[in-house]
Amino acid sequence: MEGRPLRAVAVQLFQDWLNAPPPAAVDPAASELMPAELAAAPWLAISQRYLKPGMSHEMEQIRVAIAKG
Repeated sequence: MEGRPLRAVAVQLFQDWLNAPPPAAVDPAASELMPAELAAAPWLAISQRYLKPGMSHEMEQIRVAIAKG
């Protein structure tokens, strides 16, 4: 609606999400990844502040969650 390409909007939304403060309900100590988890999934380091205990890091489950919206 603003005349910007979809890619520019998606990049801006992703940057805003990464720069946003973590939700208040998340305990940062509870969401720390173990070294083995980071070695298996290094991309999780950038989103570590949003992780909650019990979340799955398996790519297939991530894809299913994304498909559900």
